[in-house]
This record gives sequence, C-alpha cells and structure tokens, in this order.
Amino acid sequence: IIRTQITYEADGAYIEAVVSDPDDPVVAVELANSTDGEIWREIDRRQSRRGGVKWRIHRAAPYWRIRAVDPAGAESVVVCRSADSEQEAAPVYELEQRPHRDFVELVMRYDRVTDAAPLIRAGKQRLDPRQFKPHEYRVVVPLKPDTLTQMTVVVQTRGAEPERLALDLQVVRPGNEQDLLYYDGAVSLGFTVASAYAPFFPQVVSFAPDVPDHLVAVGPGYAIGPDLSFDHKMELRLRYDGVGLPIDKLGVYREVSAGKWTMVGNDLEGRRVRAKLRRLGRYALMADLEPPVIDGLMPPVGAVVGVRPLIGASLIDVGAGIGREEDIELLLDGQLLLAEYDPDADRIRGMLLDDLAPGPHSLLLKVRDKSGNLAEVRSDFEVR
Repeated sequence: IIRTQITYEADGAYIEAVVSDPDDPVVAVELANSTDGEIWREIDRRQSRRGGVKWRIHRAAPYWRIRAVDPAGAESVVVCRSADSEQEAAPVYELEQRPHRDFVELVMRYDRVTDAAPLIRAGKQRLDPRQFKPHEYRVVVPLKPDTLTQMTVVVQTRGAEPERLALDLQVVRPGNEQDLLYYDGAVSLGFTVASAYAPFFPQVVSFAPDVPDHLVAVGPGYAIGPDLSFDHKMELRLRYDGVGLPIDKLGVYREVSAGKWTMVGNDLEGRRVRAKLRRLGRYALMADLEPPVIDGLMPPVGAVVGVRPLIGASLIDVGAGIGREEDIELLLDGQLLLAEYDPDADRIRGMLLDDLAPGPHSLLLKVRDKSGNLAEVRSDFEVR
C-alpha cells in the first residue's frame, strides 16, 4: 500500500491509497477507524483490484487504517491521522541514512502519525516510501554510476519545508587503485587494487561527535558506509583545518560504542591525519592532550622493603592509549629494568634478576601515550 493520504476537499475529507500485488489481481481491502490509534472499528470491507482506493471519511475519528490481505493471508497495513492544519504545526521527523553497496535506505521517523505519506524524489525519479510503523516510513534509493558525482534527494512532508540531501555516486571498483574526496577534500578515502571484492558506492555523512572529556574534537565526525570490511586495508585521511592545537597530538578515532572512541591511526601527511582501516564506520579527528595516569607505584615513596620487593604500577590512558612496550620505561637507580606490560589489566611489572643491595634506591617510571603525552612518577625507597 503506497501513496496513502487524507485529502481535504470542499465536500469533506477522503482517504486514498494505491494497492498493488504482483501475484494477485484482486485482494481484500478493509477500512477501519479509531479514536486513540489502539482500538479499531471496521467501517468497510471490499474486494479490490490493484490500483487506487478511496473512501469518504468523517473527522470525529482521527485515526484511519487501510488493510489489504491477499488470498494467501499475507497483509499490508497503513495508518493515517487526520490533521487540523490551522491548529497543528507540521510534523517533525528525523531522517536516517542506511547505506548499502548499491542503494541507500532512507528511514523517516515522525513525532506523530501523519495524514499523508511523504513524497520522495531522487534525481528525476519519484519513489514511493512504505510505512513500516505508524510513525515510520522507509524508502530505497538505488545508486547507479553517473556523469554527476552526487544525486539530490528531496523529502517532502505535507506542511513542512522540503529537505534536500545529496547521495554520492562515486563508485569503488575491484582491481582499481582509487582516491575519493568528500566535503571539499576534508575526507579522503584511498583504496588499493585489492581493497574491494565487489563494486560499491561509499557514502560519507558528517555529524557532531559525542566527545568524552579527555579528548578534544577538532571538527565534525563522519559516518562512512556501507558497513563493509576489507581483506586488504584501505586508508582514511582527515584534514585538519583548525588552529591552536599541535598537529602531532591529533589522531583518527573510531566510535566503537555510543560516546566511546578509540584511536586507529595518527600518521601525518601535511595537514592530514591518516589511518589504515579494515572496515568503515563512524570516525572523527580528535586531539589527546592529557598524559597517561600512573597510580600505585611500588615500592611507594619512603617504603622500607626487602631485597626482592614487588615493583610495578597501574597505567591508564583513556585517550590515544599506550601503543608499544617501548613507550614504557622503568628505571631502577638510572638503569633500565626488565618490565612486562599487561594492557588488559592496565599494569606494568618490573622483574628483578638479582637481589637489591641494602640501602637507598630510586625508581622512575616514564609512560608515553600514542599522542606523545608523557607521564613520570618517581619513588625513593630503602632496602634493609
């Protein structure tokens, strides 16, 4: 059931729709109404051929439902709500883009049941969204290579200003080495000959990232789809257009869950920051200006210990993270001490090969995160 709408004419209100079924020329069609959208009362039932259906309705019941059932029992249902355009504002909705290899599904979620299905135009083609829930419509926009790099899609909701969005028509083809640019070059995707195993149309949509306190966002985030993985890594490059932040503190971060980010790369190329990726997703350019946190260095300051004391500490870095064991230095009396780092437990443990000599000793722990932020903690203790 498509193109459902309530129309308001001089002689009253009407509800109409188009019913189609590729297998059955005739289906059962039912009209029902409701005062609350929950309890329904059947008004009419008829056998209808494929095509338009229309009923005159009254305004006492605001909710109207059309239900079509084929001979096998499969059904489709749409719901409309009659509106008073003079007393009600236009419905508000959020638009979600779900990219796939060669099409984008648009999902429109409204704050209330509308009195008409939205109108969708992609380029010169009219598309008919389908109602999946009383408040939700979806439509598939096919993507095909074109001489243009983008296709304009217009979403028109009755009573509201039309919303325009651009879908990208640049295609990644297997066997080709390609560099694709988006947002005037702020985003660049680089694919090797072996990156893609089937053609697809990347889509890049900017958003405002939810940034944790320990990171600084230096621009918008980018949702890059579809959700694909690659046997051979591709490269994401994000351009830094700001000022005031040291570029060596920047990194490309991936949103792994809502508001949680992890660094995936920080190779520099001029004012671009690069990351090698195996999958697409939500990424942003961020700066980590905070050093790691060292806690509980053992032996503690002023401690008196035996000749084989426990040596270690807790290391936490919630920003760029600690990438290599070489970035951790544990020095005992100025000499590098053999140490073992456990990233899962966030701990460093020093290993003594010989007993310590009685007397004063000095322990220094240096930790540098992947953004180059350095933390140091020192402890002076005595062996007896």
